[in-house]
Order: sequence, then structure tokens, then C-alpha cells
Amino acid sequence: MLQIRLAAPALRLLGLAVVAVWSGSTALAVAPNSVEITYRGSISPKCSVIEGPSELSFGKIEAGKVVSLAFGIDCNEPYKVTIESRNGGLMAPASGDLNGFTNLVPYEVRLVVAADDGEVQSGWCGSAVLKSGGPGTCREISSRNKISVKSVASADWRLAPGAQPLIAGRYSDAITITVGPRGI
Repeated sequence: MLQIRLAAPALRLLGLAVVAVWSGSTALAVAPNSVEITYRGSISPKCSVIEGPSELSFGKIEAGKVVSLAFGIDCNEPYKVTIESRNGGLMAPASGDLNGFTNLVPYEVRLVVAADDGEVQSGWCGSAVLKSGGPGTCREISSRNKISVKSVASADWRLAPGAQPLIAGRYSDAITITVGPRGI
């Protein structure tokens, strides 16, 4: 709250006239020599992802390979970030018996977000946990009491080794990163 006091001794006679009219009497009243004005305002909370690339390529799939995607976060209040995977890993279309092969490549992902006084970072979280409805709590991180106004964030993916050989094909997954006030 901002308070401003304005001294106005030159308005003394005007103040007297106003007081006399308001009071309904003809008696002279003592006029104030200052006026206090209180200003109030507010800033609406906002929290959003600032547009970044919408695709990421692993190229050749190899265990341990790490790729990163940078994007922005703009939150003027403490926030949380949630991550979900559509498939729970990179998946290739397949039908029928895979004969000892698999069409799912597991990975791990972590988020790093620059905040007002340091960074907020998640640990590595397995893709099976990121699948919508999967077990675990690493799908969500909190900024605690930090904010990130027009800050840079990154998501890092690390391919996990698989126990089974992979079928040939094009592998993909869709990740949804949601940023919002901590209260949502």
C-alpha cells in the first residue's frame, strides 16, 4: 500500500467553504492544511510456459544418450510443474507377437528452471512413472517459494538401457509439461 500526504495550505479557504456547505451551518469551521490520499493496487497472478520448440529428436536411439529442450517459464508467484508422458517411453507402432523384441524404449527426464534466487530442479524421473496415472511423485516439482519471471527452463531426456532388443521403426512419445500456480 502506498500512502502519499499532500500539504495544501493554499486551499484553506476552499476547505472552509466546503465544510460550511456540508455542515449546513454558516459558522466558520477550521480547515485542514493537508490531505491524505491512499493508493491501492494489485497485480494479477500469472503463470505460463513461454513458447519453445515443440519437437525433439533423439536421432539414433542409444542407451545413455542425453538430449535437451529449452523453453521459458513466466510465473510471478510460486508454482508447480507437472510432466506427463503419453506412452511411458518412446514407442514404435507394432502388431502381433514381437518374438522377444520390444517396441518401447524407456527414458528418464528431469527439469531445471532458473528462479529468482537460484534454480529449481527435479531429479531424474522414469518414463513409466510419467505415464498418465503412473505411480510416484516425481511427475511434479514445486518452486517452493521461488518465482520465475521470464526465466529459462530445460527438460533433459536420457535414454535408459532396455533388457530386450528393439524392433525396427520410428519411435515417438508425447510429453506434456504444465506450469501453474502451486495451488492448482
